[in-house]
Amino acid sequence: MDKIKQQVMKKKKKKLACSSLISINKKYQQSKEEYLEMRNELKNDRNILLKTISEIAESIGQVFIREGWGCLTMNSKIIERVSQYHWKDEEKNILELTNVITNSVKTHSVQNTTRKPTNVFHGRVVYSYNPQNEYELKLEKGEWITVISTDGEWWEGESKGKIGIFPSHYVERDVKIN
Repeated sequence: MDKIKQQVMKKKKKKLACSSLISINKKYQQSKEEYLEMRNELKNDRNILLKTISEIAESIGQVFIREGWGCLTMNSKIIERVSQYHWKDEEKNILELTNVITNSVKTHSVQNTTRKPTNVFHGRVVYSYNPQNEYELKLEKGEWITVISTDGEWWEGESKGKIGIFPSHYVERDVKIN
């Protein structure tokens, strides 16, 4: 009887082990299916998102191009209209006066806001120099200029009422001014 009881117990244990394995296998299959389903959804969402982003970027780019072109077109039309307008003599005088006042205010503002030079000296121009840009100073050999700033290879100076920059090796240092 003991033997039979042992065999029954073995069978119960095997059945229990089998049912546990079957249960575990079912749970594994369910988890695997859920995982694959979520993975596929994520892939689809990613593809939709990438497509949408490229469409949005393209439409934004087209809007910027359209708006930019519109501004350029509008500005060129305004300039054309202003330049095509036939000004009366009184209006021309007012425009010229406005330009003179505007330029003098700009010049005055710049002169008032510039720093006070501390290391000013006179220098003699050794070589003539023709400016390459509007902010450069024209130098004529032998003339005297006032050097305002000596920063690097380009110095700032004043000659004939104009302030500008010039190559430092074109001027020879002479007398310091306080």
